Amino acid sequence: DWAAGALRTLATRLRPRPGEPTPVPRLLRLAGDQIELVWDTPNTEEPWPWQSPDGGWSWTLDRTTDLGTSDNPNPCPCLVTIGRRDGADVLLNLESCGAIAISGTDYVVDALWRSVATELAGSAFADSPTVIHVGVGGLAARPDHARAVDVPEAIGWLRDRADAAGAMLAHRRLTSLFALRTRSRPQDGHEPVVVVIDPDGLPEDDVAALLNLANGD
Repeated sequence: DWAAGALRTLATRLRPRPGEPTPVPRLLRLAGDQIELVWDTPNTEEPWPWQSPDGGWSWTLDRTTDLGTSDNPNPCPCLVTIGRRDGADVLLNLESCGAIAISGTDYVVDALWRSVATELAGSAFADSPTVIHVGVGGLAARPDHARAVDVPEAIGWLRDRADAAGAMLAHRRLTSLFALRTRSRPQDGHEPVVVVIDPDGLPEDDVAALLNLANGD
């Protein structure tokens, strides 16, 4: 919750410039009293009190810092835990990837996708995400923001969200939903849709259609 609040406050201090590429957060590390934000490209314009020890690839912040509060949209509603490194929780911004494949034993794959989907459906980083799963079973506790659908409905969700996001980005001449959210009002959430599928259980044409629409940011 504290990290989510820190990102909301950070978003109010960033000013992406229309027509210019904007770095997007890729990873978040939560290590004790410090958080670390890792970017997909170097970002050297860190606002106080964030610091960058490596030329803009990552920004760090001490948890004891008084940041105040913000009711703006969270800029990274797709942050989910994918593991631990050196004792720190590591979260991946799914929106920075578009499509992700999980491979391994059946047990590991099933445990990871369920963990990611359940966490996202009740995330502190998002207000109202939509988690759709196609042919992979249900989630424990039936979270409100998760639902099982068939392929045509999943394609409809993705196409609608991709078209809407593309129109907004083109209108404001911005390069990512992250940049769009930093310039949005509190009621403009631009919440994500995440679709989980088992490609082995679907026709290749359906998988291709879903992947072609899963363009992330």
